[in-house]
Amino acid sequence: MNGSLISARLNPIGNPRRLWRRLSLATAAKLLGDIQASYWLIPVVCVILASLAASALIALDAAAGPFGGILPAALTDTQPAGARALLSVIAGAVIGVTGDV
Repeated sequence: MNGSLISARLNPIGNPRRLWRRLSLATAAKLLGDIQASYWLIPVVCVILASLAASALIALDAAAGPFGGILPAALTDTQPAGARALLSVIAGAVIGVTGDV
């Protein structure tokens, strides 16, 4: 009894490991709450996911070749004139819609 009384006076906090565990759980909970309440969490997660997706798609594209051989040649054999025509149709539609508003 006397030994435990002396140790309680010398170490009023108790077991230092238990205190460290309590402090670390409280610190982790506060840190998690701060991260969830901040405005940068979602953009950072999106940037990380986009970087991973870009790396995976580049590797997939290099491994599969052009279009992976799944598209017919009529769709992959394109000319600049066709792209120019498609962009002019899209631009005309945008101008038409904005003219109505």
